Amino acid sequence: EAQLTVGEQEGALNVPGSIMKLCLGGKNKENVEGAGRQVDLKLQEIDTHMEHLRSLCRLCGILLRKAKGPDREVQGDLDDSSRYALRRMGCKASRWPDVILKVFKVDVSGDMESIHPPMFCHRCWTVAMRGGGICSFSRTRVPIWKPHNSHCLHCYPKRPILQRRGRKRRKPLHSLPKRATRETSTVGNRLWRQTTRQPTSNGLEILVKP
Repeated sequence: EAQLTVGEQEGALNVPGSIMKLCLGGKNKENVEGAGRQVDLKLQEIDTHMEHLRSLCRLCGILLRKAKGPDREVQGDLDDSSRYALRRMGCKASRWPDVILKVFKVDVSGDMESIHPPMFCHRCWTVAMRGGGICSFSRTRVPIWKPHNSHCLHCYPKRPILQRRGRKRRKPLHSLPKRATRETSTVGNRLWRQTTRQPTSNGLEILVKP
């Protein structure tokens, strides 16, 4: 009996695939590894998407490197110089979300790191400072940020298609000799139509063809 139990244990140890199927609900190890690779690729795509978001402005959507000046955190506190300048204009806000809500009419308190950029550019900072942290004197269109998908414009930008605008240029006509003959014929008709004046005895003029 002891030998049978040992044999049964050895047989159970020799079938790890069946045990894996039981543990994984009837799934093969290869299927699990394939699903794990898909998850890794998905996480890598999300990381790449977040890297792209870190290079964009939250309020206007341009690249941060194109705006000359330092960029600031959307969820951060006001720096000393900005706070002092806004206090002089009557704004008592201490955090950027409050200023952005009043100036750009956008609530950034519920932003998600995987959807919204965490920074805003120096141009939008200038707009907020000019409005005194209360209003805006520029028409800044805040983009609508969406979660990452297979049609993400930040990760898979569309290539601009060159399209010709305006009237099409006409192709040069190849019937130049015909035009020349027409011109010569019109000149002949004009000469044919010319008249010579010959005085008559009655004082009348007779139109004579050459």
